[in-house]
Amino acid sequence: MAIHDRQASGSSRDGKKRIRRTGETSDEGVIPKLQNQTGGRISKRLTFICYPKCTTCQKAKAYLDGSGVEYEIRDIKSDNPDYEELKELLAVSGLPVKKFFNTSGLLYKEFQLKDKLPGMSADECIKLLATDGMLVKRPILIGYGSVRVGFRQDEWADVIDETRKGMKMHGRNAPEK
Repeated sequence: MAIHDRQASGSSRDGKKRIRRTGETSDEGVIPKLQNQTGGRISKRLTFICYPKCTTCQKAKAYLDGSGVEYEIRDIKSDNPDYEELKELLAVSGLPVKKFFNTSGLLYKEFQLKDKLPGMSADECIKLLATDGMLVKRPILIGYGSVRVGFRQDEWADVIDETRKGMKMHGRNAPEK
């Protein structure tokens, strides 16, 4: 079930005001708490970053709703991941930065990024992604120690299961299937 309590402002590490979908504010940064082998933090629940008009995002949302798990939802257009969050998402996902680009998007084509990305550093790519949510591949699912970009149901099922297990290990209630 999606959590849409209210929109509240919080501050990110860089001091910018950010919109939090759960109504929580945090001084700990803009990314949900993650845990991974590199010493990240623990997630309270799943986070689903999407573009509501995207049909793949709509399918992914229906899948999450059907799973019975609670999740935080963010609109990637109005609440784009910033540079620091993208760096953390990349580190946790283990994917190359180029996998985070929405290659079928209008901006990707307008900026002719197919030709430009090979000559750009990872840092330049992350900075570019942080400028506009429509450049970022979606949907993104952030769970207990993992990040998935794009919707593949079998991978998302694994993230949901691992998040449930992680929440139980840390004494948090997780909805059962």
